[in-house]
Amino acid sequence: MVKPINMPQVGQDLETAIISEWCIEENDKVEKGDVIAVVESDKASFDVEAFESGTILKLLFDEGDEAAVFKPIAYYGDPGDIVDEAPNTENSTGLISKSTDSQVEVNAQTETITKAILATPVVKRIAKEHNIDILSVSGSGPNGRILKEDILKFAEIDLNGSQESNGVSSCSQSGDQRIEYSKMRQKIANRLVESKQQIPHFYLFMDVDVTELILWRQEKNKVVDNGDKISINDILILAVAKTLKKFPQLNTHVSQSHLVLKSDINIGIAVSLEDGLIVPVLEHADEKEIEKISVESREIIESARKGKLKSNAQGTFTISNLGMYPINKFIPIINTPEAVILGVGKAEKKVVPTESAGFGVKDILTLTLACDHRAVDGALGSQFLEELKSCLENIERIGLDKKTN
Repeated sequence: MVKPINMPQVGQDLETAIISEWCIEENDKVEKGDVIAVVESDKASFDVEAFESGTILKLLFDEGDEAAVFKPIAYYGDPGDIVDEAPNTENSTGLISKSTDSQVEVNAQTETITKAILATPVVKRIAKEHNIDILSVSGSGPNGRILKEDILKFAEIDLNGSQESNGVSSCSQSGDQRIEYSKMRQKIANRLVESKQQIPHFYLFMDVDVTELILWRQEKNKVVDNGDKISINDILILAVAKTLKKFPQLNTHVSQSHLVLKSDINIGIAVSLEDGLIVPVLEHADEKEIEKISVESREIIESARKGKLKSNAQGTFTISNLGMYPINKFIPIINTPEAVILGVGKAEKKVVPTESAGFGVKDILTLTLACDHRAVDGALGSQFLEELKSCLENIERIGLDKKTN
């Protein structure tokens, strides 16, 4: 039976992606989980894996082609199966642009796309390190492909002879520098402006006593390998996922006309990069134990920092944690189309009232819940935070046994 291999969704707001590398050829046999192709967007690259075992029947695109998400990029099935659908048509495959050896005349838009894609991720990284706009570089490789040598040569010419290029210009009177946004930074800027302008944000704050949680984590990490240590963020992910089970209204995607209550609980983890921010997603977080959350969250964070995401699933709730910095609280911006985002600061020791001793020193963590008022009212957001606070202060409620030894 002929089945399509579709271009994955490479970002919540992206409609296309580029096939940077095919890892197989037609007539190859693949097993479930084998990497079929590497595709990339402005934000990261993704491995496209086979969901079932079979034989590759047809590759619909060449390396460097840009194609629409959710559209077929290849077909697989049993040996001898016939692919009826005509390849390389817009309706069937979502072809956006295709580079061929015989292509000589191109319009300005196609030329821009072609130059952007005729470079490997390594070359693009080198261009970024030198603050070079890759569209300004002429490629000396096959079909105009931009090589490492082209970037280095361009950088040498620019540094020695040009006063303004590559997005960095020196202002001769003041000595200031103008730095153009990278594509990633521009995308982030556009989304944040859209979020702040179009979403009616409101904010809720709540202090949580995490003294017992921190002690539990310390004891737990004494009996695990160094590479498997559990973080506060791992526990937050677990607690948020369990709380969302009771408040599905917050596990929502919002549009101008309606809400979509998502069936899966996929927690996005805001990760800082050198030139921006990316939100890798931990899928089905409510179905995982703390140890699995710890391993998987560490893997997706490390992959995201390398510019490679392992999952193309959509997030349903985002956690932005600045607890590694001396920031006790902050106000996050909602990651559209989600309905809320949780901001987490650094736990601080504070003197607080206690039932037994009058006053005591406790580790206090401040949570900030930013809400889209179209989907979440103040009372509902407050109830969610109250339940989350209870889970963090009574960790047995989320399945964490206080006896860790």
